Amino acid sequence: LRFNDIASIDTEVKKLKTRQESTSMSLSEEKKLIKEIDQLQQSKGLLEQLKDKDSSIDNAKEQRKVISGDMNAKDKEIDAVQVEIDEKQKIVDAMKDTESEVRKNLTGLKGEREVIKKEIGEKIG
Repeated sequence: LRFNDIASIDTEVKKLKTRQESTSMSLSEEKKLIKEIDQLQQSKGLLEQLKDKDSSIDNAKEQRKVISGDMNAKDKEIDAVQVEIDEKQKIVDAMKDTESEVRKNLTGLKGEREVIKKEIGEKIG
């Protein structure tokens, strides 16, 4: 495409039409000029499509930025929740350790109770 905007294409088409109407030329030159005008008209359509595509790309880039920002915010939320989970897991692990110690002590106390029962049984009996 020789032109980057529709206005410049319209200006060029207008110049060529003016030249066609005001200048005397051979039939082959006039056909060539008409062909050039047609090509310019077609390029207007292509230019519009190109601008639409550019606009779509720009919109996609903006959406990508927004989504990326949202993802970063969610990542931070996930990291914060993970820290909370780790803290809670430490508490649960400490409770399990305490429970394990209590069970060991309980087993030891039950054993002592049985020994004492036997001693009492032997002294009574």
